[in-house]
Amino acid sequence: MKTSGKLLITISLVAISLMVGNVTAQTKKDFNVGYKFSNGLAKIYVNEKYGFLNREGELAFPCIFDYANDFTNNFSIVRLNDKYGIISISGLQLVEFDYDYIESYSNGLALFKKDGKFGYMNEEGKEVIPASFDYAMSFSENLAAVKINNKYGFIDKKGNIKIQPEYEFLSSFSGDLALIKKDGKFGYINNKGKIEIAPVYDQATNFKEGLATVRKDGKSHLINDKNKTITDFGYESIGPFTNGTAVFSNNGKYGLINSKGREIINNLDYIEESSEGMLAFELNNRWGFIDNKGTVVIAPSFERVRGFSHGLAAVAINKKYGFIDNKGKTVVPLMFDYANDFSEGFACVKFQNSFIYLNEKGVEKIEISKAIGTQDQLNVKFNESQNGTLISSIDLYR
Repeated sequence: MKTSGKLLITISLVAISLMVGNVTAQTKKDFNVGYKFSNGLAKIYVNEKYGFLNREGELAFPCIFDYANDFTNNFSIVRLNDKYGIISISGLQLVEFDYDYIESYSNGLALFKKDGKFGYMNEEGKEVIPASFDYAMSFSENLAAVKINNKYGFIDKKGNIKIQPEYEFLSSFSGDLALIKKDGKFGYINNKGKIEIAPVYDQATNFKEGLATVRKDGKSHLINDKNKTITDFGYESIGPFTNGTAVFSNNGKYGLINSKGREIINNLDYIEESSEGMLAFELNNRWGFIDNKGTVVIAPSFERVRGFSHGLAAVAINKKYGFIDNKGKTVVPLMFDYANDFSEGFACVKFQNSFIYLNEKGVEKIEISKAIGTQDQLNVKFNESQNGTLISSIDLYR
């Protein structure tokens, strides 16, 4: 039976697996499908539980998790009954639900917390650095910050101490330098543990694109990795550099500063950080976009905007959302109640009681809504233009 070139699927959200009992026992009717695709899957939140949809609108993982990360490198960190584990995109459970906390993999290892202590596991789920640290951070530049006896130092990927724990605080390495705190002041060390910039600042950030923001006597300025001052003290704040520019604020106004310390635009009401070379800015309660040179590319005419992704940005006028391209041309009409960013070729929008995934041409590919009269079903329409319309039902007992 053919109807409008869409595949209609009914998803039953009843008691799905031995891990959780009956979903119908949930009293709340939370429903959110407005998540991005990552590794070909997107989160779905129904009746206070998370699952994952694939690009065909099918439920790839049942809605049984209390929490779930997006899939990254084919892994997702999930929580069940207050314990964390890891599932693979193939459907296998890589790590059992034994952990108080797990972070995403970085440099091939994932930080975990177990029985009040921190350690690291490899991509096979094996604990390779035992949970022995009071606190720890993820690996960066093949070193990880750890806390031992109330002091911070660095270990390597074998768990050996490379920089002795002698600091009140430190951050992960960014390039060749890491931020440290000693005697209440901030400075920087290299990956051998040598102090390169003495701890004399009240606050400081990690280096990015060779520059860092430091704060002293209530004002912020920029330094390079040789501790040379790029700007005078005088800014309320300076954000991280992206593509040669950073957002600054002063006297309640915002602007852009380049890597030589020169202001290239100022006196704006607000500026968002860069995405795809464009920065959203607010002026007189309307939003537009500038490029990294401070040139106004899209005049401020929108009530709300999101960042560019896949060359498109969600914008709103009169509380209705659509998408524009990087020239300001409307690609998807402003008719939706909400819109999220594009990811892997799809963006999720909300229209009345339905969530709809659009492709980059604005064509509706998947529409998801709750079935009438029950909280245990979702109606899923999948636009399958080549094969016409098929009607199917998916039973979520695995």
